[in-house]
Amino acid sequence: MPHFINITVLSLLALWLLVPVSLLVMAGVSARASTPASLKRAWQIGRWLTASALVASLAVGGLLVLDALGVPTGLPEAAQPLGLYPDGLAVWMALLISLLGTVLLRFAENYLKGDRGERRFLPWCLVVLASVMLLVFTHHLVVMLIAWVGVSVALHHLLTLYPERVEAQRAAWQKFVVSRIGDAALVVAVVLLYARFGTFQLPELFAAAAASSSGWQVEAASVALAIAALCKCAQVPMHGWLIKVMEAPTPVSALLHAGVINLGGFVWLR
Repeated sequence: MPHFINITVLSLLALWLLVPVSLLVMAGVSARASTPASLKRAWQIGRWLTASALVASLAVGGLLVLDALGVPTGLPEAAQPLGLYPDGLAVWMALLISLLGTVLLRFAENYLKGDRGERRFLPWCLVVLASVMLLVFTHHLVVMLIAWVGVSVALHHLLTLYPERVEAQRAAWQKFVVSRIGDAALVVAVVLLYARFGTFQLPELFAAAAASSSGWQVEAASVALAIAALCKCAQVPMHGWLIKVMEAPTPVSALLHAGVINLGGFVWLR
């Protein structure tokens, strides 16, 4: 029975990890779609992948509940070699992202059908979803940082989908500047945390932080993380670009307001 449980847990975690990787692959495939039929298949596969992430997240959440009830599942031990950190916060965010991603892809396919921006939208949308999932799933600060930057870069391409929309272009470049400030702040935070605790892995970092005094590096890293979250969440005074995003296509605005803008809060809570 324990052997069966271990195989089940590993399978679920492997699926959890496979979804964002597959989304990145599909982003490349959809960018090369040359016919309406191949593009339609790319939309369908994207929805299947986000729906799979939703199912896997529900299952991982069920394992967390079993752990909380005292039933050993070996979830933390199985997740460590895969580079995953499946705690309650990650599961809730994964459920939100995968549900919104599935709905958004369905809406965007209908909204952009026949539009000249459709072929450009889908690859970058898939990159955004994959990057957000990697950021939420990972237990490694460097991977989190790379995914954080990946979200910003992909979103910039979505905001500039229509070059003739002046306000959308202006908002995109304002956001680009704000995002680079947030990126720099997150880099500073990661460097300071590594300098203090000597590890990039979240479980080891949390254990080391609990066993020792904070030190100035942790306090400075907290300030840097707050700045990064402020930029990503478009809080005052970094909010000027957000109002102008309404000029972007509706699916882009929906993606931004429904999930991406919450990433700063996730990193702060993490």
